[in-house]
Amino acid sequence: MISDFDKFDKEVYISCDIEANGPYPLEYSMLNFGASSFKLTNSNPLEPISTFSVNIKPLEGAKQHPKTMEFWAKHQDIWEIITRDPEEPEIAMKKFVEWVEKQPGKPAFVEYPGSWDFIFIYTYLIKFVGRSPFSFRSLGIATMAFTMLQMPFRGTVKRKMPKGWFLGGFKHNHTGLSDSIGQGQMFMRMLAENLGIELNE
Repeated sequence: MISDFDKFDKEVYISCDIEANGPYPLEYSMLNFGASSFKLTNSNPLEPISTFSVNIKPLEGAKQHPKTMEFWAKHQDIWEIITRDPEEPEIAMKKFVEWVEKQPGKPAFVEYPGSWDFIFIYTYLIKFVGRSPFSFRSLGIATMAFTMLQMPFRGTVKRKMPKGWFLGGFKHNHTGLSDSIGQGQMFMRMLAENLGIELNE
């Protein structure tokens, strides 16, 4: 990796993806999330350094949103995966913080498209752990695409992005871990391209 980019060794990019039973936290519950950590200065930046995944028990008194549950009714196989052997939210989030803080660098939260995953995880972190190792910021892949492609923001959807950003990525299948890896690989390709770094694949 080019030495000029050694400054990026201070950061670790943590791609996160969540699955829930409604559109926003607390009134609805986060049921599953996955996280994958990446570093630009690795010999293979597309290979996750480490991964984390957990299923979480629904919040006491929370609801299920009808439209969200209609979606899950069509994906019963995935629903069974993301609801199997769930942990208490407090235990799950404490384990996640411990995992984040073991990663080699200052953590940057990465998500696609932006806001959805962070608002759930941040809310759960503050409620059950009392702090967030990411502070209160996240890096949205759609926003990064907006600046790189110089196109209207509402047009930054995957079908309009360069196919090269998706090469070799994990298929989006609505499980947090697999989706976090695919999105993390996509982000690392974008970051390398933006910095003029050619990845060895």
